[in-house]
Amino acid sequence: MNKGNSLNNLGRYNYAIVCFDKLIQLDPNDASAYMNKGLSLNNLGRYNDAIVCFDKATQLDPNFASAYMNKGNSLNNLKKYNDAIVCFEKAIQLDPNDASAYMNKGYSLYNIGQYYDAIVCFDQAIQMNPNFALAYNNKGLSLNNLGRYNDAIICFDKAIQLDLNDASSYYNKGLSLYNLKKYNDAIVCFDKAIQLDPNFALAYNNRGLSLYNFKKYNDAIVCFDKAIHLDPNFALAYMNKGNSLYNLKKYNDAIVYFDKTIQLDLNFALAYNNKGNSLNNLGKYNDAIFCYDKAIQLDPNDASAYYNKGALLSQLKKYQQAIDNYKQALFYCKEDKNEFNKLIMELRYKK
Repeated sequence: MNKGNSLNNLGRYNYAIVCFDKLIQLDPNDASAYMNKGLSLNNLGRYNDAIVCFDKATQLDPNFASAYMNKGNSLNNLKKYNDAIVCFEKAIQLDPNDASAYMNKGYSLYNIGQYYDAIVCFDQAIQMNPNFALAYNNKGLSLNNLGRYNDAIICFDKAIQLDLNDASSYYNKGLSLYNLKKYNDAIVCFDKAIQLDPNFALAYNNRGLSLYNFKKYNDAIVCFDKAIHLDPNFALAYMNKGNSLYNLKKYNDAIVYFDKTIQLDLNFALAYNNKGNSLNNLGKYNDAIFCYDKAIQLDPNDASAYYNKGALLSQLKKYQQAIDNYKQALFYCKEDKNEFNKLIMELRYKK
């Protein structure tokens, strides 16, 4: 058992599995051997096989809290969050003082959008282990998703205090600062995340977005290029580079990147919308309308696509069609309703 665990700790998971299989062969009722084999399989990304082992462990020992918790972790990795929660609750029932079980349950709740319930779990984990950096980090993410950015930053700062080398805490703090429009402070955090993890594609992308908001489009493109280099399937980074090129009036180049975004994510409505804007600026009006229609098909609640299509139809003197699209934009928009009403009134006089 010790040899297998040592190999596991060294990342030599396949060799560890050989050891655990030998133990199971010698003692088919050794629940710990199944549990540890499951850990190795989980670390290899073989989550379903890992679950089989965890189930065998709990079958042999129904009070094996760690086996339930690790099964929950494998289910989390499969994005089966509700099933994972059942496992974590069983682990908590068997061992009410295990901070990790509360933290992992909170993570599952976070991933199904139950942020308030997730925070309750993270707080419980922190109460049991005040030095649990990951619990502070995940609590911060939940607060961030609730729009409580300043409270989130307090959590990320605590996580950083407890673990100075965790790139994700700096990155997440940067996200909250970005949402507060504190772009310079956000860049400092993204830079620290990149310093700790030079392969952090998301940090480069969001550093680029911060620069984009300062209208430093060329500098932003450098960041998006780095993100794409690190993750060639990063659809959002291609879209963000396309937006930067659009703002530099490089419309043909922008279209290349919007097309790449769409190739990677066929349902990316905003990429169609922004491609439509580029085509519009190139005078390719029918192609632009096709893109706006596709954006609307993918996201019927997006006011901007209706607005852009309406503006183009107005430019083409198709006033009634323009009015119809502006009305849709007015219905779905959250701001500037008075502006839309003014546009509609002006077009009615032109019909």
